[in-house]
Amino acid sequence: KIFGRMIGQKSRESFIVWKDAMEDFRRKYTLTLRMLMRLANTRVMGGWKKWYYETFLKSKMTLEEKIKALHYELVRARETYNRNEKHLEKIVGEITRLMIQNASPKQRALMIKILNKCRSMMVRYGIKKWKQKVQLFKYARQTMS
Repeated sequence: KIFGRMIGQKSRESFIVWKDAMEDFRRKYTLTLRMLMRLANTRVMGGWKKWYYETFLKSKMTLEEKIKALHYELVRARETYNRNEKHLEKIVGEITRLMIQNASPKQRALMIKILNKCRSMMVRYGIKKWKQKVQLFKYARQTMS
């Protein structure tokens, strides 16, 4: 026996350290797994509710009830869109103000040039879309008559 009883003590200590680390890992793993399962279950439950509504409840609705439900969803979507749009405009306005305020004259001239180019591209895109809609309207009118 070269090392004596000390080796047995050290191996027990290392086993206890390993065992504590393993238990800690198992607790964290179990907690993470539970959290992820709850998240997944809420997503699945949301999908299930939507599917159930679409297949069973919506199919039993009368036409007036469907129209009412669609109008309600449309109003909610418009409110959300308008709220988000106002918030975005506020943020963009603040960023633009800070950009112009902190820019040198050369940078201001470059920003004006870029913004004018973007505006002209948007105008071109709008005109192109408008021409497409007019063409579709004319085509529809020709085919209907």
